[in-house]
Amino acid sequence: MVMRKLIATAIVALLVAVLAPVGHTDTPKLALVRVHFTSMDQAAYLMSHFDETHNHSDGQIELLLWPGDRIRLDEMGLDYDVLTEDLVARDLALNAGPHPLQHLPGPDYSDYRHLADYN
Repeated sequence: MVMRKLIATAIVALLVAVLAPVGHTDTPKLALVRVHFTSMDQAAYLMSHFDETHNHSDGQIELLLWPGDRIRLDEMGLDYDVLTEDLVARDLALNAGPHPLQHLPGPDYSDYRHLADYN
């Protein structure tokens, strides 16, 4: 009886291991770049085929590059500056640091009212 349970458990574990989808071990990076364009056609293409951040000026568009986007951008032959190579790592680093308490101007807490005061 114990042997049957052991064999059944082993078979189920083997099936799960064999049939489970294989995941990717690499973690793609999200990059922030500023692309330099020379024509309105290039600008229109960038804005319609990439994730633009709504930050653009004369001859420049800021893009969020998802996995595969940098290859497509390189194939276009446009110059660009990398502003942030890995946005996730940057955000984690900003969030991990100390967060000092900031005293903001506001009401004097000696005159704070409770619900009973209003009722």
